[in-house]
Amino acid sequence: MPFTGNIQEKETPCMSKSQSTTNMSSGNSQIGPVRRRSKKALETCNEIIGGFQGAATMPDLLDAAMDATLGRLDLDAAGICLVRPGTVEIVLERFFPAESGDIVRSVPLDAEPYSAVFIEKQPIVTARPAGAHAAGIRAIAHVPLLAGDTLHGGLVVLSMRRSRITGREIRILVNIGKDIGAAVAGFREEEAEIDRFQPGDDLSSEIFVVYDEERRIRRMSEYGVRMSGYREEELLGRTDEEIFPPAVTDSYLPALLRVFETKRPEKAECGMPLHPSSRSVVVHYLPVLDEQGEIRQVIGIMNDNARRLQADAALRDATRRLQELESIVNRSPAIAVLWNASGGCPVEFVSDNIVAFGYPPEEFTSGRIRFADITHPDDRERVEVEIAEHLRGGCGEFALQYRIVTGSNEIRWVEERIWVCRDESGGATHYQAILVDITARVLMDALQQQAYSRIEQNMEQFAVLGDHIRHPLQVIMGRADLMNDEHAGQIREQVRKINEILKRLDQGWVESKKIREYLQRNE
Repeated sequence: MPFTGNIQEKETPCMSKSQSTTNMSSGNSQIGPVRRRSKKALETCNEIIGGFQGAATMPDLLDAAMDATLGRLDLDAAGICLVRPGTVEIVLERFFPAESGDIVRSVPLDAEPYSAVFIEKQPIVTARPAGAHAAGIRAIAHVPLLAGDTLHGGLVVLSMRRSRITGREIRILVNIGKDIGAAVAGFREEEAEIDRFQPGDDLSSEIFVVYDEERRIRRMSEYGVRMSGYREEELLGRTDEEIFPPAVTDSYLPALLRVFETKRPEKAECGMPLHPSSRSVVVHYLPVLDEQGEIRQVIGIMNDNARRLQADAALRDATRRLQELESIVNRSPAIAVLWNASGGCPVEFVSDNIVAFGYPPEEFTSGRIRFADITHPDDRERVEVEIAEHLRGGCGEFALQYRIVTGSNEIRWVEERIWVCRDESGGATHYQAILVDITARVLMDALQQQAYSRIEQNMEQFAVLGDHIRHPLQVIMGRADLMNDEHAGQIREQVRKINEILKRLDQGWVESKKIREYLQRNE
């Protein structure tokens, strides 16, 4: 590509290589200010400048500049590229005639000419460029497009009939490059100012229009072009009356004319539907004044009421749903909390039902109270250690149980389930949590444990009692065996019955233990 590659530079009949980078600088006597040009050169420059002055768009400016340059200097082809200021990144290129782009791109470029135009901001003149004969090029020249010290691009011209581009032509091209550069800079300043107002989304329901000081349309948003029913080239450079019928312009043109007359912003609601479901649009006109207080531009913004009303309805619906969700949370026993993961973990949100613990929500969101402050002193260190261990382990979700001290100095047990929100790099940004009062459950667990312990003690006492009974029964059974009377059989029968009762107590104790263990495992 001619503007990002290399040109083999050779001496021309009109100047040497050293002259092309030294004698053509802006302060040189050969290429000086306009007042030093010859009368004929001055006339040529003015005619070329007049050819592109008043262009409505940047592409129009570049096309008109190339057309005027080629017409006045009797050259065969031209190209202009624009770079992003401060870089050599090409953002726009135009060729005239259009098919000459392929010819220009065929010219080989080397590092030195590239740096001369785009780094050193100096012109380059090449006669019989290497590799260009196959494309029919006999002479080529590059000049920078400058506005002050800022480079905005480069202009290249080609001759396929002449073997040289004269020194007079080079001087004209250098000065034309400055004029084109100044015009490009003006367009870019306008675009930067306009971008401050323009919506970033092309699907926006706002129509964005920029008028120049003569009320000609300089720019229109993509949505505006689409809704107008015209092509962009049919809109730019023309006034509203030249485009739209009176039935359309009568609804908004009076407000626009008042802006040009009073130089003050105007707002009007116009019966000009832009959508089948819309009834009107709201138009805002904002004047942009120059240093003398005269209108330089007028920025018009038209809002489609239908889309705005739809957006308002959607916003109201979302707000209603959010309020319903918040109401559900506030009526539930679960308390929702959102912490920022930055230093100190400030509370960004806490649901209103925190008042159940005797604290208003704003005490936490204002930072006057931290959750660590209401944690029971005996649990505080344990809770901090457990949280730190979970975070070091990369846990995304974990749960804690601890005690808190309420506003009325009651002790409550809570279960807190925490979710860690992380950014793309894995760093924690927020902590979401749900707190539930489990005091009743903890007390019930304690009562159950006490009941199990009491049963355990009772069963152990039964076992001891059985041992105490079995020992004297053995003695009684021994005495009965020594007796040889009618009462011995009765004694042995009673001892047997008592042993059966003790055996059943032992079996019941074993079964009871199994049941207790099962209940403890599944509670």
